[in-house]
Amino acid sequence: SSVQQVNMPSLQIIQVGAFSNCTSITIMDLPNVRTIYAGAFYACNALKIVKTKYLTNIYDGVFSYCDSISYIYFGKNPPTITGAALFQGVPYKTVKLSCSIVYKPIFQPWLEANAASFIGIEPQLSFE
Repeated sequence: SSVQQVNMPSLQIIQVGAFSNCTSITIMDLPNVRTIYAGAFYACNALKIVKTKYLTNIYDGVFSYCDSISYIYFGKNPPTITGAALFQGVPYKTVKLSCSIVYKPIFQPWLEANAASFIGIEPQLSFE
């Protein structure tokens, strides 16, 4: 059987292309990940949800060609984005971007400052 949910509580760094073309994963629960490098989830067509708590850095094209992506939880703070086109090749859709309510005042300016990274999707802000 193919893996649909991944929970990696001890993982802190996801290397370039680490999960690329994993077409059965739908949920990634990565509570302690600090850095996600370029193309980590490239063409993970079934990936819908990514949950982190302490993500600080995310790189170019992480969600490229992830056609099903719909929800990303950043946890404590929105991360620093290096590069652009996080969602290259994703059919135009609304993607819910969420972080802790404590960080609401900085989330909208962060989104505006990183607008080029969200080309191809309609970001919907959410706070939990």
